[in-house]
Amino acid sequence: MDSKDVIKTPSELTGDKGNSSLYTGERRSKNDPVFEALGATDELSSTIGLAIAHLEGVDKTAELSKQLQFIQCMLQDVGSNIATPISSKSDVKKDQTRFDPDGAAVTELEGWIDELMPKLPSHRHFILPSGGLAASTLHVARTVCRRAERAIIPLLGEVDDSAFAYVNRLAATSKIATAFLARNYATKKLLISSEMHSYSNSMSNLDEPPHLSAVYSKTMDKYRGANKMISPLQGRMISWLVGSLGCKQILELGSFTGYSALWMAEGIYNKHGSKDSQMCHIWTCERVKSIAEIAERNIENGGASDLITVIPKEAIDV
Repeated sequence: MDSKDVIKTPSELTGDKGNSSLYTGERRSKNDPVFEALGATDELSSTIGLAIAHLEGVDKTAELSKQLQFIQCMLQDVGSNIATPISSKSDVKKDQTRFDPDGAAVTELEGWIDELMPKLPSHRHFILPSGGLAASTLHVARTVCRRAERAIIPLLGEVDDSAFAYVNRLAATSKIATAFLARNYATKKLLISSEMHSYSNSMSNLDEPPHLSAVYSKTMDKYRGANKMISPLQGRMISWLVGSLGCKQILELGSFTGYSALWMAEGIYNKHGSKDSQMCHIWTCERVKSIAEIAERNIENGGASDLITVIPKEAIDV
């Protein structure tokens, strides 16, 4: 056996004083930015390996596993490049660890993204990390990849630009591959934030008033950012709180289409039996004038104009 293949025993290791060696032989502190970046890329490769393990026995994923294993190999090369700073005096070792000088590896990742994208539906809502063990593990890999990318930034100028570009593209690739895997091979359904709202509503005894149901449906279908709107179940909770607390004046920051304000009006109605503004009044601020006008129309259609005042201003100016 070649001496270089022998695993060192604990007594032969040299990092007990808090430093370690780069590929060039230079010793640095273990909390040096180089080792932070190396640790992150190593963790990324390990997480991808766990995802590959979860793919074992899943039909029609052999090609995906092969691609992920290739990415692991490329990450080994990225690590070698990180461990050999450009400012190193060893030209031989720098030449040995150059990463993707012709950009072929980055182009290949981009090609894989282009191949997977047409196979996915478009989503207007945030995707919740889920979709089975393999997909969920790839979600973790995606977040580790972003951390690795951030860890490499302080080293720009000391690592090849192509190494950083590869990690950057890999984060996007991981996101697409995860969505593809969850959609096509997950044992559990991929959950999207709006679907969680629907699920929570279906599991409750919620009786949503027709005018509120109309506002909710139209907002979810038409407006960008609708996934940030409260769910009907959350609206019912707000309505209950408003009524239980006996609120006299309410200031809401962010009207959007008026849905949450209308739920508060329901709480006042249920408490007092009428939407009398003398019982309580709601002021709701919306900085986007066109959206404020939509909120006003929805509130008028819901018969709550006397109870709710939309203020088309920044909250800080109120």
